[in-house]
Amino acid sequence: ANAIENFKFGDIKYLLNKYLGKFRNNADAIILGCTHYLYIKKELQNICPEIPIFDSNKMVCNDLKIALANKYEKGKGQVYFSF
Repeated sequence: ANAIENFKFGDIKYLLNKYLGKFRNNADAIILGCTHYLYIKKELQNICPEIPIFDSNKMVCNDLKIALANKYEKGKGQVYFSF
């Protein structure tokens, strides 16, 4: 996250190989658990092409969508979603 925040994208490939190298052959999935990691999703896919990547941002948005829809039931206002 620090390298992303400081726009050190040249370091990203090195850091990904360093930290993911030992897990690459043993991981079932990669979960992007930080909003920063969405920016390096393509690099992750290049390094670990066979491992599915799950974006937690989409999961949070879907949970929010459900929570808001439940709160604002029919007749109590409307919630509009655009994803």
